[in-house]
This record gives sequence, C-alpha cells and structure tokens, in this order.
Amino acid sequence: MEVVVPVGVGNATTPPVLREVVRPENNSSIVYIEDNLANLALMYSVTKSTGAFEIIATSFGSEGIRLVEEHKPDMVLLDVHLPDMSGLEVIRRLTSQQDTAGIPVVVLSADATTSQIRALRQAGAKAYIVKPVDVPL
Repeated sequence: MEVVVPVGVGNATTPPVLREVVRPENNSSIVYIEDNLANLALMYSVTKSTGAFEIIATSFGSEGIRLVEEHKPDMVLLDVHLPDMSGLEVIRRLTSQQDTAGIPVVVLSADATTSQIRALRQAGAKAYIVKPVDVPL
C-alpha cells in the first residue's frame, strides 16, 4: 500500500486540495468534499485502516465538482455547508451532468433537520449520514 499526502495551498482563485492516495487491489475511489479538517483527518484514518479506497478531498464545492468530473470516483462524500456553495448546489450540478449523474452522493453532515435531509435526498443524495459518526478504529 502506497500513501502519498501532498497538500496544496490555495488562494482566492485556487482552493486548497488535500489528497491522500491509498491504492487497494480494486482501485475504488471517493471524492470527499468537506471543509472541516478534523472530519477530513477522520476519513483519512478510516480509509487508511481499511486500505479499500483512494480518497481525494477538497474543502470547496466547486473544486469537488471538478475533481468528480476528472476522477470519476465510485462515490462522493459531501458535507452540506461549504465555503463557496451549498451541498445542495453541488448535488444539483453533479446530477445534471451526464458524466457524473450516476455517481452516488452520500451526504455526511451535522445538519439533521428534516427539511435539509428531505431536500438533499430529493435532489439525488443516495444516503444522508448525520455527524458525529462513531467509527471503531
């Protein structure tokens, strides 16, 4: 298993992208769009311990959409509250494009309001997981 962790430094026009690569036998991949560094670190720990995924993460919705278009991951993990756009807008853009419409999006958010969950599920989220998530490591 190879682990590479380059950290990009962003500015107003180029958001930072954190990328960790864990190459499993089946080459499964996830794009994780999350602006909380503690949540990113937890997901990296989970993927590292299972060795099952390549994870590509960014803090910005617009960059996440670009990463999904570029990498065509097996799944997208998505936070709802991002600095540049809402998770709802990210889902709408992904589901409106032929190349990304079939990629499952799983929302991972602390926002547990019924209206929020309903709106994101209706927009195309395959699942909605409420934070905090208890992950045995």
